[in-house]
Amino acid sequence: MKISFHLYFIVLSFLLLPKSGVSQNTNVSLEFTNLRTSKGHIRIGLYDTEDSFKKEKAFLLSKILKTNLVNNSFSAQISLPIGEYGISVLDDENGNAVMDYNMIKMPKEGFGFSNYYHSGFTKPKLSQFLVSIKERSNIVKIKFRYI
Repeated sequence: MKISFHLYFIVLSFLLLPKSGVSQNTNVSLEFTNLRTSKGHIRIGLYDTEDSFKKEKAFLLSKILKTNLVNNSFSAQISLPIGEYGISVLDDENGNAVMDYNMIKMPKEGFGFSNYYHSGFTKPKLSQFLVSIKERSNIVKIKFRYI
């Protein structure tokens, strides 16, 4: 009887402790522009280190349907952890979950980055498209590029 009371007390104490290291989520408005078509969906990847971006190993992946596309633009609300991240997006027109390339290794589908329009032909650095996601007023603009 004594052992079960102590075990109960330990479990209850653990459950009541504040959860440190657990990130809080907040609403983020993503404003997409320059989309080519309403086919497929948008794939979103969140990156928190340069290494994870180079290796294309997002710590959070999400998918958004291209609903309400007007004049090649639309907005979507998503919930993201508070923190500093780079958001990379793919206009996955054929829904195969990967970037498609042509014979000379140029992307066949659109791509974009958080608050940054990439005009080069090499991959950008994570520092070029980092955004701070805060508790309130998070608007991230993403302009798609097609090559």
